[in-house]
Amino acid sequence: MTNLMNPKATFFFVALSAPLLEKNHDPSYALLIGFLIVATGTVGWILWALVFRWQPIRSFYGRYAVILDGILSLVLAGFGFSMLYSFGRMTVENFS
Repeated sequence: MTNLMNPKATFFFVALSAPLLEKNHDPSYALLIGFLIVATGTVGWILWALVFRWQPIRSFYGRYAVILDGILSLVLAGFGFSMLYSFGRMTVENFS
C-alpha cells in the first residue's frame, strides 16, 4: 500500500476520539474505539474513492476545488478552536 492516511486527517481523528478515552474506562474500550476509527476510516476512504470515480463528481470538484477546500479548512479550523476552548476550560476547572 503506497498511500498512507493524510496526517491532518489522522490528527483530526485522534483529537476527535481523545475525549472518549477517559481514565475510568477498561483498556479494551480504547481498542474498541481504535478499531471503530480504523474501520469507519477505511470504509469512508473506499466510498470516497468510488464517488470520485464518477465523472460528474470529478469535474464538479475540478471546477470548485478552491472554494470547497476553503470551506473545509474553515470547518476544520472551527473544530480545532472548539477543541482548544474545551481543553482550556477543562484545564481551568482542574485548577479550581
